[in-house]
Amino acid sequence: MRTRLAVLSLLAVVAVILVLPSRAAAWGKDGHAIVGKIADKYLSDKARAASKELLADDQFKSLADERLPNWADAIRSSGMFRKKYPDIAMWHYIDVDVDVPLDKLKITDYTKDGKCVLDATKHF
Repeated sequence: MRTRLAVLSLLAVVAVILVLPSRAAAWGKDGHAIVGKIADKYLSDKARAASKELLADDQFKSLADERLPNWADAIRSSGMFRKKYPDIAMWHYIDVDVDVPLDKLKITDYTKDGKCVLDATKHF
């Protein structure tokens, strides 16, 4: 009886663990690199010139350099950057209501607390 109860308990624990959501990798390194290459391909001449100017003295030379689209992920967990910018983890995204129709979506409605990627650009 005890053995059966132990086995059932173990199975219940395993079942709960299997149904718990796991942390999604979301885009991952490859996804970010692909988005960067697509973005680089479709930049307007004006945007390409601005990008080139911004990256002139940088190790990254274009959005197609797969290290650049992954840079935010790489530094987000850095102790040095977290100390200097405590909200850095939230600077990677903007939380919006997915039920709002796109034609009625106002990004500024979601950036009032200053803790998103759009507001983070004001620091630099």
